[in-house]
Formats: sequence, structure tokens, C-alpha cells
Amino acid sequence: MNGVINLPFFSQFKRNRQLELIIFVSVIIHAILLLFDLFMTHIFNKETLSGVTFGLMTDRAPDIEVYEARSKTILEGGVLYRDVYTENPPLIQYLLVLPYVAGGSIFAYQIYFSAFNILSAILIYKFPLTEDKKLEFYASLLFITNPLTPIVAVLKVTDEPVCVFFFLLPIYFLLKHRLRLASLFLAIGFLVKFFPILLLPILLKEEKKWLERLILLGITSVTIVLIYLPFYLIAPDEVMHPIRRYFINQKVEGSGLYTIIVHDADISLPDITKRLLIIPIVLTYGFVFKRNYDPLKSIAIIIIVFLMVYTKVHFEYYLYAIAPISFYVVEPSIKIASYYVYGLIALRTHEWRHDSLPLVLVHVIILVLISIFLIITIINTKEEKEAEIDTGKMVEFYRYIVLILVAFFMSQWVFVRLCDYY
Repeated sequence: MNGVINLPFFSQFKRNRQLELIIFVSVIIHAILLLFDLFMTHIFNKETLSGVTFGLMTDRAPDIEVYEARSKTILEGGVLYRDVYTENPPLIQYLLVLPYVAGGSIFAYQIYFSAFNILSAILIYKFPLTEDKKLEFYASLLFITNPLTPIVAVLKVTDEPVCVFFFLLPIYFLLKHRLRLASLFLAIGFLVKFFPILLLPILLKEEKKWLERLILLGITSVTIVLIYLPFYLIAPDEVMHPIRRYFINQKVEGSGLYTIIVHDADISLPDITKRLLIIPIVLTYGFVFKRNYDPLKSIAIIIIVFLMVYTKVHFEYYLYAIAPISFYVVEPSIKIASYYVYGLIALRTHEWRHDSLPLVLVHVIILVLISIFLIITIINTKEEKEAEIDTGKMVEFYRYIVLILVAFFMSQWVFVRLCDYY
């Protein structure tokens, strides 16, 4: 991958110093947002929160009561699915017990989810792509400074940072070509959130021997079955509900393009259209396989297309995309601008959904155009054994970030005024 920005101040650090800087920046960003959240929730009342924060604190911590109910059931010896309504895979429920035991406050969940963001940033840095680690270093910084990353953990307080970490783990082992470990963690990731299943075709493609492919498929399948089986034997109908919800009877919700067309615009489409949306995803797999792209590039393209066509897309799901994309926009140009706006627009589309159909359609169209641009950017990235480092200045990097954020929130202010006017 070429065209990587060189920040002389950062580049002088050795690997351990780079990692320390990633952790430091991650902690500072999340700490600032935590203080901001504390200030906003204690100084301003609920009626003014949305306006003061451009809507970023609406729908705050929507699932905390759900997390608490399931954690309480587990600690009291109950069984998920049978004793408490559960619409997600089982492992994420057990991972959410810790913040509940730590007090169960919103603050406890914020700290927990922030910690997983930091772990994901560290894991991105550990990806085995270049010898000097500069590409991984900058990609990690981009991921942790994309506004969507800390906002999902701190202001929205959703469990997606936990799920994203377990989405990245099999990618890490896939890039290290430790395919059996990748297949194991793919299964574990699937049991946290279903999305790692998107990695399975890429994993099988990386192995050339059919017998070994069967072994990899067996590791994934057996792990999933062994974890699910006890729950299925106790509550078979309830266990199948989330699988039907995500794969068979796809629920149309969230703030994706299909949902906005069907629900918000109230356009009636035949149910078969939900099934046909798998065609672009299949074609994308065929495209990346024909081009023989490396696993990371394949994953980055597939996840963007998936988020464009899936019927149940929530704003926090874009975290799955900005992690692999970060490796392909590491330079101060329109690429890095599109990367930040991609996360912000995903968030804002969700905020506008219940206020103004024209505005949400504008945001969705922008999001689709940026998605297409990012796909083109990833496709056109040259593959090299070493990242070619261009000359650049640290101030240029920060200038892009500041200008992007200022321009974006100014545009949101204009949209608010237009919405009020009409």
C-alpha cells in the first residue's frame, strides 16, 4: 500500500513508543468524551440535550436495561433464551456480565466499551502488514480518532465495540496465516455477533487444500454447535429466533438505505426484494476472488457493500467497516476526509430519521456516494511488500481533521435551520 502520510514527530518513535502513543491517544479521546457526557447530563436537562449536541446524545444507552436483565438472569443461574428474552448470540451476553457486576451504571458500561475500542486499536496496530509498522500505526490512530468510534462507546453506550474486537480477531490470525486459529476465533466472533460469518469465504479461499478447508470449516461449525447446543436443547424455539431474525426472516429496521425506502418513505416493496439483496454481496465475493485480492482488501470491500444492501443496518455497524478501511486512507487528502465523513454521516443518518425524510435521504445518498468512493480507493491501492512513505507534516494531518469536523457540523447547523424553516 502506498501513499502513506509521514508524520516526522511520530515516525521517530520505536514500536513500543508507537503502541504507547496509540493507547495514550485512545485514553485521552475517551476521557474527554466521558467528561463531556458527565457535564452535559448534569448541567443540561433532557429536553435540551439533543439540540446542544446536534442530536449526538439522543437515544443514549438504549439497551442498558436489556444488558442488565440478561446479566441478572445469568448470575442468578437462569438460562438465556428460556428465562429472559434474548435476540443475540449467547457469548456477548456473558461478556456483558462484567460491567453489570462492576455496578451496572451507564458509566461502568462506558468504561467497558471504551476499553474494547482501545483493544481494537492495539489489535489493528498488531496486524502483520509492514515491517516498520508505520502503516499499522497510522491506521490505528485513524480508527480511534474517527468520531464514530468513541461516540458509539461513550455517548451512545452500545455493545458494538465488544463485537468489533471479536470481528477483528479472526482477521488478525487470517493475516498471520494461522488459519485454524482464525477459524476458531471466527466461530467465537459469530457467537458474539453474527457478522464474522462474512469472513468465512475469505478464510476458505486462503487455504488451497480441500482437506484443510474441510478441517477449517469443521472447526468453525463444531465450535458454534457446541456452544449453541445446550441452549437449543433447553429452549429450541427461542434459540432459533435470532438466527431467523438475521438470516431467514430478515427484519427491516435501523437506518440503512433499504429501511429508509421501505419504512420512512413508505414505499411498498415485495418481500422477495430482501432476498435479492444477497446478489450484490455474492457478486462482490466473486469480484474480489477473481482479482485475487489479499484478505484485508477483500474484507474492506465486502463489508462496505454489505452495509449498503443489508436490511437491518444500525449506525454502530459502520464500526466494522472503518477498521479495515483505515489502512487504505492513510494520507491527508480527499481519502482521509471521506473516511471521517463516512463515520459521521452514518451517525447523523440515524439522528435525522425521525425528524425529516428529505434530510435523511440527503444523508443516505451522501453515504452511498462515499461508500462507492471508498471502494474505488481500496481497489486502486497498490499492493507492495513495504509501505512507501511519502513526505508530509504533522500539522497537515491535524488540519484535515479539524477542517472536516468544522465543515461537517456547520453543514448540520444549516440542515437544522432548514428543517425548522420548513
